[in-house]
Amino acid sequence: MDTIDGYVDPATVYPMVALDFLDMRSREFSVPLIVDTGFNGEAILSESEVRGMDLVSRGMMSGETATGEVVEVNLYRCRLRLFDEVREIAVGVTGSESSLLGTLLLADSELDVNFRDHSVRIQRIR
Repeated sequence: MDTIDGYVDPATVYPMVALDFLDMRSREFSVPLIVDTGFNGEAILSESEVRGMDLVSRGMMSGETATGEVVEVNLYRCRLRLFDEVREIAVGVTGSESSLLGTLLLADSELDVNFRDHSVRIQRIR
């Protein structure tokens, strides 16, 4: 499947998709993510989403928020099912309740967000 369909949350107006993350024991966890075009990393998961996942720590990294604040983020090794392929990525985990999909994972894709129709489509470009 070269297409991922999502929706625009009517309450927050965030473009959303759900993707499957796999922990080190190959258990799958479906995680709703905000498609964040201002985040150039791979993914940030909320602490509540990773609770119960068996992830391997990769240390810490510094990141800058939209407000200019520099924060420390815990990094973990994780696997993600994206376009029917499983790839290993580094995910940041924060205390925020929101999980984010960054643009690094969308580099070979087209993103279409239709706010009026509340639809999101990510299509892989080959």
